[in-house]
Amino acid sequence: MKLLVDSEIDENLWKEYLQSNPHASPFQSPDYYRLFCESQGFAANVFAVEVDGSISGLVVVTIQKEPGVKAVFSKRGIIYGGPLLSDIKAAE
Repeated sequence: MKLLVDSEIDENLWKEYLQSNPHASPFQSPDYYRLFCESQGFAANVFAVEVDGSISGLVVVTIQKEPGVKAVFSKRGIIYGGPLLSDIKAAE
């Protein structure tokens, strides 16, 4: 099991995971992640858990930053759509 962050995540595996997860939404997509990374006043991080060469959990955290001195006191991370998890079966 590996924890992957941002550019460490293979985008093809990411998209496959979204297609196979019934709870996936556009909020967990690579396009949504890039939109926040490229927008002024925002940032984003994506975290994924990889097991046996496929993703079994993923979350996109968006970060809203305030301009100027307010930035010190007002920065928040928001997870739109929530985290995605695959069914994990206990070892027999």
